[in-house]
Amino acid sequence: MAKKCVLICNPNSGKDDKKKLVSEFIKILGFNEYETHVIFTKYSGHARDIVKGLKFCDLVISLGGDGTFNEVVSGNLLRKE
Repeated sequence: MAKKCVLICNPNSGKDDKKKLVSEFIKILGFNEYETHVIFTKYSGHARDIVKGLKFCDLVISLGGDGTFNEVVSGNLLRKE
């Protein structure tokens, strides 16, 4: 049974090619038996809202800057499950 991963990506942070990084993440995670769902953030606070509303998953990855990471952690603290 595959493990579940949610990769939250802020496409506007930094200078790296996010599509290339996401592809690399998916490849590595797949090799390690993770089913990966990628969500690109669309507005400030979106990563927090995504994580706050997540159902079960084994792994959450934040791909962005300090703000994206902060939102992911904040959203996790607000989760009910």
